Amino acid sequence: MNPVTANVKFYQALLQVSGWESMPVTLAAQTVQASAHPEAYAPWEDAAHAMYSEFKGARKELTTDELSQISSAGRATAVAAGGILPDACPPAGGEHGPLAPGPFGQKVIEAASRWLGTEYAWGGGDVNGPTRGISDGGGAADAHGDTGKIGFDCSGLTLYAVYQASGGAISLPHFTGDHSNPGQLYDARGQDIPFDQKQPGDLIYFGSGGSTHHVGIYHGVTDGQDMLLGAPQSGDVVSIQPLSNWAGEEMYVRRFGDQPTERQPQ
Repeated sequence: MNPVTANVKFYQALLQVSGWESMPVTLAAQTVQASAHPEAYAPWEDAAHAMYSEFKGARKELTTDELSQISSAGRATAVAAGGILPDACPPAGGEHGPLAPGPFGQKVIEAASRWLGTEYAWGGGDVNGPTRGISDGGGAADAHGDTGKIGFDCSGLTLYAVYQASGGAISLPHFTGDHSNPGQLYDARGQDIPFDQKQPGDLIYFGSGGSTHHVGIYHGVTDGQDMLLGAPQSGDVVSIQPLSNWAGEEMYVRRFGDQPTERQPQ
């Protein structure tokens, strides 16, 4: 979230894109960012061109007045073009506004991604967002002070994401699931998916013999690696990590909102 770091990383990635110099600005940006909203770049294009022409080469010599001009010019151009300003109030539909139209799985990812960087809290999370953690009876959660944190645990995040993606139609239990307590794994509204047919937005449960202890959201492939979005453990935060971090565990894939297939633990 550091602006300098974000800019450096963007341009480093842009330089790896073949033919970026001849691309429309919006296409170049989308090629790097892979945004779920590729149309969102266009309202800022005129402002970007105008500010570049006016201030290119100024580097650190910009005065306070010039910085103010940049801000004013950008805001005026964006408003005229129908853009959304960074500090604008979110649209109606909750703290973060409604999810963008699209496949169910993408909505699951979008909902959970709203909380990247949020602290893990044992027992935390409901259909509305993060909540205060609870005691785990002297275990890792208590050792990390989870009762004093506002956040999510693994199943708290997935129940939130599925609820939001379904528009409130699917409210999952706050438990991953085992033979004594069906939880999310055995919820009839989810469908069993073979591991090799998993898609972004599917939930992946981890355990042995049908009893699970962890869940995350399949995020897709990055740099050749399967990635998992989730709340990993006490002391950690909501993040996207390699699925290989859970290598050796049986994995059960569940999909909400699509056709059923048979479960194949891996």
